Amino acid sequence: MPTRDEVLDDIDSYYEAGWKYYEFAKDHIWLAKQKLHVWTDHNVLTELIEGCYDLYISVSNLTTFITPIAGKGKLPYFLRNFTIAEAPDAGITMRMILDEMFTADNEELKEFIGLVDAYRQSLWNKPFDMEFWAATARGFEIWG
Repeated sequence: MPTRDEVLDDIDSYYEAGWKYYEFAKDHIWLAKQKLHVWTDHNVLTELIEGCYDLYISVSNLTTFITPIAGKGKLPYFLRNFTIAEAPDAGITMRMILDEMFTADNEELKEFIGLVDAYRQSLWNKPFDMEFWAATARGFEIWG
């Protein structure tokens, strides 16, 4: 099984090759367009065919390069195996937040309170939605 860095290096190299062939295709197609009235139809068609072939190689480099799992492109392989699989669990609970607050040092508490106060101040001159805040307060009635 390749490492994360090996897969990223492969993605980089195949994208580089894909870009190179895209540039080749662009040059062939542009040349065919420029010489349309000067060259024979055969020469123009040859350039267009070369351009199409280069686009085919370019797209192949971006989508079908080999991975340890047959039929999978490197980018989807990387995203499935090295990004999503490593995503941290987002299960943050109120208990976790409170535990952090109880163990925070003075500087962390000042930073937190300063941020909360700044948010509060930003609301002072905004319209007050009495229905929203009444509903919010009713949500806390279970404490009583």
